[in-house]
Amino acid sequence: MRLRVQILALAAALLALVLWERSLSAGASRDRRASIRVGRLVSSETAEEIQRRTAAVRVASGDLAWLYINTPTGWRILGYHGAPALGAQIESLATSLREAEGVVQSRDETRFPDYGIGTSASQRVTFHGSDFVRTRPDGSQEFVGDPIYEVEVGAPVPGQDGCYAQVLLPRPAEEDRGVWAVDSSPIELLAAPRQGLPSMLDPYLLPRCWFASGAHLERIEVQHPDSAFALALEARELTEEQLRARERTHDWVLQLNGQPMPFESALTTTYSYFLQRAPFLAILDPASIEPEALHPERSTRIVLTAAESAPLRLTLGPPRADGTRVCHNSQTGCYYQLGPQVCQLLAPRFGAFSAGASANPWEDFMQPPR
Repeated sequence: MRLRVQILALAAALLALVLWERSLSAGASRDRRASIRVGRLVSSETAEEIQRRTAAVRVASGDLAWLYINTPTGWRILGYHGAPALGAQIESLATSLREAEGVVQSRDETRFPDYGIGTSASQRVTFHGSDFVRTRPDGSQEFVGDPIYEVEVGAPVPGQDGCYAQVLLPRPAEEDRGVWAVDSSPIELLAAPRQGLPSMLDPYLLPRCWFASGAHLERIEVQHPDSAFALALEARELTEEQLRARERTHDWVLQLNGQPMPFESALTTTYSYFLQRAPFLAILDPASIEPEALHPERSTRIVLTAAESAPLRLTLGPPRADGTRVCHNSQTGCYYQLGPQVCQLLAPRFGAFSAGASANPWEDFMQPPR
């Protein structure tokens, strides 16, 4: 009898241990599910406020920091001579960081560098409200901040499209603090085109913001100190059959002294493409430009007209000692440094388009601009 009681007591104890272990396992499972729950970096309400209030974006990495300001003429880069930025990329950056979803990867700060957080390679993106600058009594302005959202972007998630990130502002709730693995990555957007240049810099001499939606070049005037010519886009009269075949609706016309001249149409088309993709070496500090760099009697002027946009004037100065030339863009107000080859392609002579011309110096730009 005593043995039977002991056996029953032992069985009850074992049953209690089993139930307790299952309870612990269930609790641990709940904790794991809670720790890996999918969430947003910021709430939808906060995301809407960020979108509504953002007037400037600051990107900092190491010792470099760039401030992007939304102006009536498009996004500009403060600190890089007011150079135009790619507005579409800035909007994509903002959307990816506002709408990002993911899971908390680690709350252990000693492991943050494993995810690229807190390292020299990480980048801090800060969104600022409209009070980011203050006007001093003397009329000058100073940057004061007004930050509304700040995210540190770390390394990409291996084998996936996302990245690791940490929200710094507004301060997250306790359960949301740490390094997140999120489903979107702005790393490519934040990559600089060349060392020392800001990311999201418009890489072309003609900024994307100059072209209205769906607009295209309609007239190009090239005014050398000793000669001038123009290219004008004119509508073609098409038959119904040609319209159904989707033939081109416009042709370039080469004009000399206002009169149409014979020309090679393929050359005028690729030249117009090149103008919309012409690269530059750097944007120059206006204070560093010597007077001779844009000598009025030795400079070439290129006047461009596009639908629904004010005419844009490029003033191309004479060659400098190193072979480069300074080009002023009337729309951006910036001074660009151009290489010798680009200058030759930018300001051709009339004969480059004449009937019978076989060389196509713009053949690398046969595809329409993006």
